[in-house]
Amino acid sequence: MCVVKSSGNAIVKFFAVLCRSGFCILLPGFLLIGCEEVVEIELSNGVTRLVVEGGVEGRSGPDAGRQRVVLSTTAPFASRGESAPKIPDAQVRVSSSAGDNVTFNYKGDGLYETTELIGVVGVEYTLHIQWQGDEYEARETMAPVARIDSIYYEFQEETAFEDEGLFVKLDASDPPGLGNYYMWKLFVNGEWKIKPDPGNAFDVIASDEFFDGRLIQGFLPNEEFTVEPGDSVRVEQHGLTVSAYEYYFAIYSQNGNGTPFDPPPANVRGNVRNLSTAAEYAVGYFTATEVAEASIVVK
Repeated sequence: MCVVKSSGNAIVKFFAVLCRSGFCILLPGFLLIGCEEVVEIELSNGVTRLVVEGGVEGRSGPDAGRQRVVLSTTAPFASRGESAPKIPDAQVRVSSSAGDNVTFNYKGDGLYETTELIGVVGVEYTLHIQWQGDEYEARETMAPVARIDSIYYEFQEETAFEDEGLFVKLDASDPPGLGNYYMWKLFVNGEWKIKPDPGNAFDVIASDEFFDGRLIQGFLPNEEFTVEPGDSVRVEQHGLTVSAYEYYFAIYSQNGNGTPFDPPPANVRGNVRNLSTAAEYAVGYFTATEVAEASIVVK
């Protein structure tokens, strides 16, 4: 029997049968050993890359100036199920074509935040990050979004594809002229509801290719979740640029496929560039999106 060990951060545990002579059998609970050898295997954890989430949002209300960016690194190869390591020692700043130049303060758990930047449609925002001697940059122009006309909930019976229950729906009017892209976020009792599966590519983001200039009526912002009486529900409707839409479509299409033993999906390149070392590129996407929202309490 050979016990195979790995060095480094990744740990692989398995048993193999190796016989120089004779006959060896490996059965669950019983070991008939004809030989034993320890083998050291060096496993690479892969390249550690910067991961960027968040951006600038244009919204009304008391939190209009609150903007957030979360920084982490790609996890080691064999750390599936573990949280990505967060970055506490970066310098984060956002400038804009309107003359803004705002530093984001570190709040813990990889979160960098400001309350002094109002997002405006049509303004180009530039993210500046300095980390471990490299300078990163991302640019995005804030895309507009249609208003939410109404929000409500309806009971739907079980079908071959959906469970029965109360589903949140909304009505909105898409502006005429191709080129509007959407993302919806459903919050139930303050918790963002989203499942990590490829259905998100068709469930929580959309292009107006097939409903340009029309009334969006009875739309489910996330058809994978039902609500219960007493739930407090909030829906955010985000306007995306075409590049942001394509990025999220690729991310959601990959996410959730396969088993824990499959190799990780290929890194989807976003809009964050490494200005110091191009080969050490970052992943993730810096967004600039107008947000429309509506809330309801389920009776």
